[in-house]
Amino acid sequence: MTLLITHSACLEHLTPPGHPERPERLRAIEHVLEHEKFMFLLRELCPRAELEIIALCHRREYIERIRAAVPQSRDKTWIFVFGQSPLP
Repeated sequence: MTLLITHSACLEHLTPPGHPERPERLRAIEHVLEHEKFMFLLRELCPRAELEIIALCHRREYIERIRAAVPQSRDKTWIFVFGQSPLP
């Protein structure tokens, strides 16, 4: 048995063109998984994680640096934080 867990917020994760973690790639995967041979997959919508859950695998200082780096407007400005994926 295989469980597929996803959330629509994943489609909001904007990255530069060609980056592997991009909405187009996720849409393509979702499209393939709609095929009848994948109907056996259990599917569950994941809720957005609360800060306490995220802090189970990331230090709070790291979380706060990421949150501080995200622009208040969603103008698709790219920000590179600590060598990680760009943040919109």
